[in-house]
Order: sequence, then structure tokens, then C-alpha cells
Amino acid sequence: MTDVQEVLIQTDLLALVEQAGATPKRYRDGYRCECPLHGGGNSTAFSIFPDAKGELQWKCFADCNDGGDAIDFVRRWRGLDFRGALEFLGGNQDKIDPVELEKIAAARAAREQAKLAEQAVITERALEDLRGAEMDVYYYEHAEQWMRDLWRTRGISEEWQAIYRFGGTNEFRVFNSSHGEYTSPTLTIPVYDERHNLVTLRHRVIKPVDKGDKYRPEKSGLGAHPFLGLPELGYDGDMILVVEGEIKAAVLFSIIGSIDIQVIGASGQTVFSHLTDRLKGKNVVVCPDPDAVENAVEFAKSVGGRYFMLPGKIDDYILETQADKNDIYNFVKHARKA
Repeated sequence: MTDVQEVLIQTDLLALVEQAGATPKRYRDGYRCECPLHGGGNSTAFSIFPDAKGELQWKCFADCNDGGDAIDFVRRWRGLDFRGALEFLGGNQDKIDPVELEKIAAARAAREQAKLAEQAVITERALEDLRGAEMDVYYYEHAEQWMRDLWRTRGISEEWQAIYRFGGTNEFRVFNSSHGEYTSPTLTIPVYDERHNLVTLRHRVIKPVDKGDKYRPEKSGLGAHPFLGLPELGYDGDMILVVEGEIKAAVLFSIIGSIDIQVIGASGQTVFSHLTDRLKGKNVVVCPDPDAVENAVEFAKSVGGRYFMLPGKIDDYILETQADKNDIYNFVKHARKA
């Protein structure tokens, strides 16, 4: 038995997941909870279960679409490589033959590359279906008036609905592991990259059975992507405002309306981490949700940015106070260094 195996046997995966901020609850022969890696609200998206050998494994069925053992979890959670994750879990690398350690690291790296390649194929097929059917256009053009009205109450005028192709549908199938499959009306949110290619399409479920059903992708395998207020601007601009979620970003950009200022909506911790390298050293200002301050401030620190806080979520605040772009600029002016 190698020290790596000993580390896995002695590691409490449940305790790690709790340490990362989730609350696993008993579900059949394992546990389910919200995903602590991407910050989603789906209370059944993250599964902890015994494998054929009785050892606990994890799997996120939502935005992460990833899984593995305790070492894999620490790698994703802490942003570490194999050796760093092993050390984090208390593994003494000095006790392992360097050649053996290299073999284990190489085998895990190969397995990770194979998973990434498999996921890339799944994603490409899902995107081909999505783009081929022009689902963003379809949902926008077939949205009923009550959906248009509901978007307006969320702070998105019909003009901006047309720009973003925000739409809706009356019957979207939602799979819920606790309650089975059900249908609900949804508002639809297309997400585009800087070349204005559709990269995912999200549904805001109007009648969720559980609060974790609130946001669902059109198809599985699409992954999490940041919402760009002005896709053509990409990850640049005189200033880049980062908020949590697509709707907040759309509302905020419609208020600012400047081609020199980008607004980016990050749909969870996974997307925050993906933005770090792209935004490091730029003029970044983050406005966190009240219940997600720690992660947002940590992100602001990682890119050398600033942050400001409001008494509520920024889109709600804008609607309740009728805040305009001058108010936003004032908040930015007084933003704190992270």
C-alpha cells in the first residue's frame, strides 16, 4: 500500500465537503448537497457515494460536471496540482518512492486529460444541437407577453430583451432527483462569447419545486460560462464590473450602457476562478451578493481589484431605488481595495 492510498483511506471526504461550505444530507446510499465548487444552489447537484470498493467518491452533475476522490476534490477546491493536494491532505511525499510518485501523478494527469477530452466531445455535440436549432432565437421570438412583462419587472426593457434575445417558454422539463421530472414555465437567458457565438442557454425556472431548481441549462454538458454585458468587448474595457449572475449583469449593463465599460456576470465560484487569469491586473470592481461576500472579495483580491457592497442584490437595489449610472459610478468611486 502506498502513502497515497493511505491518505485516501484516512481522509473524511464528507468533512472536506463541509469544510468547503456545503451541507451534505443523507440520500439513499450516499449524500447530496449543493456544489461547494461552483457555488450552485441546487441542493441535490453534488453527490457523495461509495464506489465498488466502498470508498467515497464525489460527482457534480451541474456546472462542474466532474468528480473523483478526495484528492481530485482538493485539487478543484484549492486550485492545487496532485502533489499539492496530497500534501494538503497530510501525505508525506518523502515516504514515497519518487519514481512511484511520478507514476501516480502521471496516471492521474492522463485520466484528467481523458476526462477533459470526453467532456469536450459532449460539450461540442450539445453546442451543435443548440446552435443548429437556434434555440436562443426561437425562445426569444416565441416568448409570450407575460414573459416580456416579467422581464420588464426584472429590469430588462423590451429593447434590451431584443439585444440579449431574452425570451421564455411555457414548458421546460426539470429533473429533480427528489421529486422526479416536472415541467415549468421559464425565462431563457442565452450566453455568448466575445465572438458572439452562443456558448450556453440557461433557464430561470418560474415554478421550481426546490430552490435549487431555479437555474437549469437547456442541455447537459454545456458547462458554466460568464455572461458578457457587451460580448464584443470580451474581457477588456476601461473598467470591468463583475457581479454574480446573468440577470444582474444584464440589468447593470443596461443602466451603464457604455461601450468602454464591461459588465460580467459570474454564475458561481467555478466561473469566478475561470475569470482570474483573464482579468488579473485590469481595472476590476466586484459587487458581491450579500450572502457571497467572502468568495467575491477573495476573487477581487486575486485579480488586484476592488469591491463595493450594497444592502441587497444589485439588480434588486437598482429597481427599488431607481438608481442610475451616476449612482453606480459613485459606488465604484468609493470601492475598497481587496
